[in-house]
Amino acid sequence: MIARPWIICLVLASLGVAAAGLVTMSCETTTKDSEEGQGTTTTRLNARLALEFRYPGHLRISWDDPNEVSGKVWFEQGYKYLLPGEVFPVTGFVQSYPEDDSRLFVLYFTAFGHDGSECPQEINLALHLLQKGSNPLLMGGMTAFCGPLNDMAHRMEIVRVRGDITGRWPGVFGKP
Repeated sequence: MIARPWIICLVLASLGVAAAGLVTMSCETTTKDSEEGQGTTTTRLNARLALEFRYPGHLRISWDDPNEVSGKVWFEQGYKYLLPGEVFPVTGFVQSYPEDDSRLFVLYFTAFGHDGSECPQEINLALHLLQKGSNPLLMGGMTAFCGPLNDMAHRMEIVRVRGDITGRWPGVFGKP
């Protein structure tokens, strides 16, 4: 059973208000009437990210169906094979685990090798973020593969990722 998105947003919105108005709303749900007379619910989520707890980034995703998540991700300072400020479209899904009161965001995007990159061809990236209950923190990792995703893909590295949906900086040592 998948949790209702409006309940999740309600809890997250209350956390944002409890944070003394430090940030704007980071999660919202809207409903539109369809031709069949039933409403479709769209959930949007914004998060600040930190790669290896130092490199700042942003994630914006939305979904009507948890199996069809789309959005964008970008990193202010870049990171090795990711150019600073370059916006990457992401696709993926949200998997809910009601027995553990958590949900897993699985997102995919592609970057292209540039001068100085250890991979001269396309770089496929998989971003996995876990949220436990109504906790605003996201924890996970990002795996980078050099070349197309198939049996011969070369894994370049696995990077730690931390996120915060309240918009606060998730880095351990403050902004770099």
